[in-house]
Amino acid sequence: MKELGDLREKNEHQQDEEDEVKILYLDSRCPPRAALLKQYSERKEQKAQAREEYMVLRNNLLGTENGVMRCDVEEIVTVIAQREERFKRRQ
Repeated sequence: MKELGDLREKNEHQQDEEDEVKILYLDSRCPPRAALLKQYSERKEQKAQAREEYMVLRNNLLGTENGVMRCDVEEIVTVIAQREERFKRRQ
């Protein structure tokens, strides 16, 4: 019985060593985690900056600032149309 226990312990020890080698091999195939984390952080920052730039452009196009109208675009269009009509009548 003692031999069976020793054999089992030896087999478990050998399996542990094989698992360690397998883990090291698999880990060596993965890109470095620190580099991945840095890339992820940089990409996240770029996305946030791009989103901010997009919102500025969108607000400028719509004439809003944080969703609040800075100017009334429809009123400007109406005034321009009225001015063009008066100009046409004068000619």
